Amino acid sequence: MHVSLLVRALHKGGNEPAEYEDAAWPAAGMTRRARGFRCAVADGATETSFSGEWARLLVRSWCRGESEARWFRRTLPQLRDTWSEQVGKRPLPWYAEEKRRRGAFAAFVGLHLACREGQSGWWMATAIGDSCLFQVRRHELLTAFPLTRPEDFTNRPHLLSTHVPPNGTDAHSFTALRNGGLLGAASEGAASLTRIEGGWTSGDRFYLMTDALGQWFLTCHLQGSQPERFLSPLLAGSNEHEFEAFVMAAREAGELRNDDVTLCALLVKGSHEP
Repeated sequence: MHVSLLVRALHKGGNEPAEYEDAAWPAAGMTRRARGFRCAVADGATETSFSGEWARLLVRSWCRGESEARWFRRTLPQLRDTWSEQVGKRPLPWYAEEKRRRGAFAAFVGLHLACREGQSGWWMATAIGDSCLFQVRRHELLTAFPLTRPEDFTNRPHLLSTHVPPNGTDAHSFTALRNGGLLGAASEGAASLTRIEGGWTSGDRFYLMTDALGQWFLTCHLQGSQPERFLSPLLAGSNEHEFEAFVMAAREAGELRNDDVTLCALLVKGSHEP
């Protein structure tokens, strides 16, 4: 198969670029012929310390190609140790030390594409939280995952934590309290990790994005305005300034929440197409 990837990102308005706490991997666009391809985005919770580092660890490790089961059972504990080692070396004032002790949180979505002979293939995605995947075919939305409606976005998504939750699962529910404090509680009920599989045909597009852009995408779709048609011109060529201008205008109009924004856009074609 032939995969074309474009990556766009912008920090939250009013913040410095260094305060951007999303992550994507691959971190830059590319074109590749391969039998398999992986990409991922993660959204570090801005109210927790060093969540950007945690998000980067998650996406890079996912794209190394391990099986999903191995990644969660063996690699995720190793990533927690790596994060603790990285941030533990930094001298901090007492109030920052307390936030570090609470750990970091991140939403995550990862996509694995594979090809069959000819013009089609299969895909699998894994997600936790409110980072989203959309599959589009000829401007028709085929798949929205893991959230399917704008109102599904809340201030209490399940997130991957750097700390093992008390019940031994790999997810925390998280909310930012009105007083600026944090509440991290073990998820209850069904596991919050979700998984989906599907097929692709040549010309399909996949979009992975963090929550603010995902909510905008679903809102546009609900209104019948085909959000993919808005994004396609912004992704043409290498001009990142058009995407930045779009995000800033949408924020100003109240159509897009002011948050870090990350987008991975993939076009997949069959092995016999140029």
